[in-house]
Amino acid sequence: MTLKTLITGYPRGATQWAYETLKSAGCRAGLNSVFCDQSNNQITYSRVKNCAHEFEVSCFSAPFLSHPSLSGVNIIQLHRHPAAIASSLYWLGIFQPSHNGYAAQLAAFIDRHCPNSKIKYKGTPLQRTLSTVVEWHDRYLLPSQDAHKSVRAEDGVTSFLAACGVSSAGVLMPPQNVSGCRHYSPAEFGRFPAGKDVLDLTENLGYVQEWFLPYE
Repeated sequence: MTLKTLITGYPRGATQWAYETLKSAGCRAGLNSVFCDQSNNQITYSRVKNCAHEFEVSCFSAPFLSHPSLSGVNIIQLHRHPAAIASSLYWLGIFQPSHNGYAAQLAAFIDRHCPNSKIKYKGTPLQRTLSTVVEWHDRYLLPSQDAHKSVRAEDGVTSFLAACGVSSAGVLMPPQNVSGCRHYSPAEFGRFPAGKDVLDLTENLGYVQEWFLPYE
C-alpha cells in the first residue's frame, strides 16, 4: 500500500474527527502512524515508504510538508476554529509545570517546532498556548497553503470527504468533544496580547468571531 493522501493540521485540530470520518467512509486510514511525536527528517523516508494505508491523518506531519518523500502525495490542510484549538490545548495543560502521557509528548514536540512561542511566553501557559496556535499556522501551514487543498472541519463531513476524493454517501460523523474540555469564546482570549493574534488568524481563515463547534 502506498500513502496517497495526507491530512495535516494543528494539535487538537479535529484530526481525531477526520480519522473517524475516513474510517466510517470505508477508507484504509492511519492516525499518527506515519507521523508521530518522534518524527524527524531521517525516519520520515522509511515511514512514508512503508505506509500500510492510503490515508494518514496527523498534526505531527505539519513540520514535514516539504519533505521529499511526500512528493506526489495529496496533502490536505484541515483547519479548525483557532479559538477552539486554543481552548483544547489550554485545557490539556501541555504548558503547565506538571503533565504526563500524551500531554507530555505533545508538549515536547511543540517545544521543538514552535520555538518563538516558547521564548516569548515561557511561564505564561495561556498566552503561550494562544501564540502556539498562530505560530503553528504561520510556520507550517501558511507557506504551502497555495499548493495544498484546505478544508474546515466546521464545514462538515461532505466538504471534508470531497477534498479527500471520497464519497460521503451514508457517512454521519457529528462534531466531537471527546475530552469534554471547556470552550472559551474568542472574546475571552482577545483580552490578551497573544489572543489578539488568534483573533486576526480567525478572520484570515474566514471564520467569524462567534461560538464554534466542538471538534477534536
